[in-house]
Amino acid sequence: VVSSALGAVCPTAGDKLERLLDCFRLSKHRRGAVLSSPGNARSAGADGRLQIIVEGSARVLAVIGTPVEKPAAEGKPGTHKASTLKQVGSLLPGQVVNGMSQLAGEPEQFVVICESAEVTLISASLFQLSRLLGAGVLDSLRAVAEELAAGYRERLGALAEKADVQRERRARVIGAGCVPAISGG
Repeated sequence: VVSSALGAVCPTAGDKLERLLDCFRLSKHRRGAVLSSPGNARSAGADGRLQIIVEGSARVLAVIGTPVEKPAAEGKPGTHKASTLKQVGSLLPGQVVNGMSQLAGEPEQFVVICESAEVTLISASLFQLSRLLGAGVLDSLRAVAEELAAGYRERLGALAEKADVQRERRARVIGAGCVPAISGG
């Protein structure tokens, strides 16, 4: 599985491919598992691992508005945070899960959640990838990650605009029903 996925991402030859395969880890995640969260940042040193979907799909979600504290449900102690999540994209096999934090050095901006019953990821240390593949491959991956993030931000902006228009309409409707008629006299 890893060699076929890796061959699709970056074709390379024999011995080099074996060394590259050795640096990858395979992991499986169930539907609903969080693969990345807003604010996630690159780990210091050689611990930073780039994650690529091999099988399955994931949803890319944006947090809309400010999370608010809500009282806990009856019978459950404490409070919990409630916020609105809107889907701004999807990730499919061959796409990078945590590209902005690992490749661009920026904190992740979106929540990535497994959509398929099972999602298989491969992950590798950026240090090892850079050493084995060269900076050119990582630069290409960085450009793709930045392009995807820009598309997600654009989609998020469109969703926010739509929400503003809907709020304005509701306010006008409520305002029209609440304003008393002015009688002439």
